[in-house]
Amino acid sequence: TKTHKEDIRLIDGCIPENVQLIITGFPQLEGEMFKYHTDIEFCPPFALENMPYIVKKHDFGVVPLVDCKFNAGKSDIKGLEFGAGGVPVIASDVAPYRRWIRHGENGFIARKTKHWIRYMQQLADDSDLRLALGAEAKKDAVKRDIKNNIYKWIERDYT
Repeated sequence: TKTHKEDIRLIDGCIPENVQLIITGFPQLEGEMFKYHTDIEFCPPFALENMPYIVKKHDFGVVPLVDCKFNAGKSDIKGLEFGAGGVPVIASDVAPYRRWIRHGENGFIARKTKHWIRYMQQLADDSDLRLALGAEAKKDAVKRDIKNNIYKWIERDYT
């Protein structure tokens, strides 16, 4: 949503030249940001059932979030969505993604601008690394699938 404007500013100037940036959900940013990168596709809002098709358009996902109390309370859903599609993620060093990402195994945590630059370039240039991290991300997402965890709700005594 448009509330992520400050989050997205974290990666402005970090995107490698050989990367197309796909921004989903708020086309009103078009022309407002990314003066240093022009290969951008703005994907308009879409129905939730189309999420797998949107994810599959990506070689890797980028989840920039400003480190603040509000973002600390968010879920790791974006990592799970990309992971379910076998797509590795680079995410900010915020609580939800510290829980999801095993740095260098199923994605990367970016703590500084130089990390965003380094990890995006690595994933852009190394398809074997993308596939390996994506496979791990998918395994982790499958472990969290409701079908694999519903018993925890069914067997629990809530009285």
